[in-house]
Amino acid sequence: MKIRICASIPVRSIPEALREAEAALSRGASLIEFRLDYAGEPLDLEALASGVPGGIPKIATLRPDWEGGRYRGSEGSRLRILVEAAGKGFEYVDLEAKTRGAGEVSERIRRNGGMVIASFHDYTDTPREEELKAILRLETGIGDLYKVATTARSYRDNLRILALQGDIRDGKGICFAMGPYGVPSRILSPLLGAPFTYASPSKELKVAPGQVAVEDLIQIYRLLGVWSD
Repeated sequence: MKIRICASIPVRSIPEALREAEAALSRGASLIEFRLDYAGEPLDLEALASGVPGGIPKIATLRPDWEGGRYRGSEGSRLRILVEAAGKGFEYVDLEAKTRGAGEVSERIRRNGGMVIASFHDYTDTPREEELKAILRLETGIGDLYKVATTARSYRDNLRILALQGDIRDGKGICFAMGPYGVPSRILSPLLGAPFTYASPSKELKVAPGQVAVEDLIQIYRLLGVWSD
C-alpha cells in the first residue's frame, strides 16, 4: 500500500506558494492543495498550476467564510474561479457540499476537465453517526471524491469518524477530525481506505487545526512500518 500525502499550501503569492510546494514535494508529499482563499488579489491560476512538476495532482480550494475559510467575495465570483481552475491545469477542485446548486457547479467543473472533491467541514464538533452518513450521501451525489472533516472534542470522536471512513468501500472517501484530539484520524484514515490524507507543508505553515507536517507524518508511518519510499 502506497500512502499519499497532500500538502495544503496557503497561497499569498504565486512565487511563495510554488516554493512551498517544491519543498513539500521534496519532503515526500505526492499531491498539492492550493488554498486560494489566502490570496489578497486575483491569481493567475494557469501560472500557479503550471509551476508544479508534471504528474503531481493539484487541488484548487477557495474556501468561503461560511465554511470556515477566508474568501469573502461574492458566491458567483467564487464559483466562476473554481470552474476556471479546472480548465487551467488543476486536476481537482474542492467544492463545499453545502454550495447552492452544487450538482450543477460540479458538472461545469467536470466539463472543464476537472474532478470534484465534495467537502464538508464542522469546526465545532463531530456529528452523530446518522448525520455523518447523511452528509456522505449528499457528497456522493456531487463529487468524484468525498471529504468529511469534523472537529474532535475528545479522542473518542476519532472512533466515530474512522468508522465512517471504514464503511466507505469505493476508496473515494477522506474522513478525519480536526483539532489536537483529531490527529489520530488524520494518521489512520489512509490506512482505512482514504486515497490520501492532508498535511501541512511544514511545522510552521498550517491552514487547519491539528494538521501534521508532511515530514512528521512520514516519520510516524515509518515507525508503524507502513511507509514505502
